Amino acid sequence: MLSDTIRHIDLSVWPEAALVLFVGVFVLVTLRTIRSSRGLEQQMAAAVLDEGVPVDVTSQGIASNMRERAHG
Repeated sequence: MLSDTIRHIDLSVWPEAALVLFVGVFVLVTLRTIRSSRGLEQQMAAAVLDEGVPVDVTSQGIASNMRERAHG
């Protein structure tokens, strides 16, 4: 009974679903990498060297940090 059920399952859908999932994630990661701001990269790189300085990685935090650096 179990072998009959397994025999009638169409397994050709799974490789196609995996390919669609892979391409979708690849596109999302590529778009996020392209759209990432240079300020965020610099802030996160500097966070490794700064001891005890909190880092705000939200887009609002980056914008306010950039304004502070420009005016201060």
